[in-house]
Amino acid sequence: YSDWGSYDFTASPVALRAFEKAKGYRMTSEDFVNGGLYNATHNVPSARYRDWMDFTHAFVVEFGKRCVDLVHRHGKKAYLFYDDHWIGTEPYGDRFAELGLDGIIKCVFNGFEARLCAGVRGVRTHELRLHPYLFPTGLKGEPTFSEGGNPTLDAKRFWVQIRRALLRAPVDRIGLGGFLHLVEPFPDFQEYMAGLAREFRMLKTFHEKGSPYVLPARVGVVTAWGRLRSWTCSGHLHEHPEVELTNVLESLAGLPVGVDFLSFDDIIARGVPDGIGVLINAGRLGSAWSGGRHWREPGLV
Repeated sequence: YSDWGSYDFTASPVALRAFEKAKGYRMTSEDFVNGGLYNATHNVPSARYRDWMDFTHAFVVEFGKRCVDLVHRHGKKAYLFYDDHWIGTEPYGDRFAELGLDGIIKCVFNGFEARLCAGVRGVRTHELRLHPYLFPTGLKGEPTFSEGGNPTLDAKRFWVQIRRALLRAPVDRIGLGGFLHLVEPFPDFQEYMAGLAREFRMLKTFHEKGSPYVLPARVGVVTAWGRLRSWTCSGHLHEHPEVELTNVLESLAGLPVGVDFLSFDDIIARGVPDGIGVLINAGRLGSAWSGGRHWREPGLV
């Protein structure tokens, strides 16, 4: 699977020395591995690992802000393409807004990824990059815009899942990526995408007239990561084993309920927030998603 939120390969001698100076203690190899394996986002993070994440995030925000300012000085807008890896940027982190970005672009296959993009604060424009990408083959090598492919069917399948989420939370723009000439032999795809664009504009007008109806009780999704990993398990639905939780997120993405993402530390410190009517805890035994060592805390139980 792909893990887009792991910090296990961010270590360097320069960074380790800077961390020790900033935090007052030294990281070790075992802080970045888990029993000889990569310390993936699916593992419950230690306090030292979270310190390293915060340290890396601070560096990326400070350096990234200089890059964004440079873009702005040339009269251009700066966007974050929120895919493949987001170490340091952390769109749901506390300091993300300090980057001063104009927008965020998220490529999506389904509803919970659309909600992930729509919920990011600190940017003016939220854009979805739709699938199928305009590439000859798909992610798994299947024909898409090549002989034997059916890109229109793929687009329909993805859009049906995405649009239910857009009824709950709007985004500003949609787009496609890849090689535009590949669509020439597929006039049905061209026609379908034109209709999809019209439908997207209609969905936007619904939100201009007011917020969608929500049931009175909110849902709290409890993981080790809490708000930092809102609407994600660190990758696309097809790229990791947390099927239990991703299926839950996909369901919630289009339901008329408010959703809060809570960490076990949040609940241990302050209890369940007022207004939460349902708590959901799902995922493999021992993982960051189901809780692991957090359940040793009697107060949490």
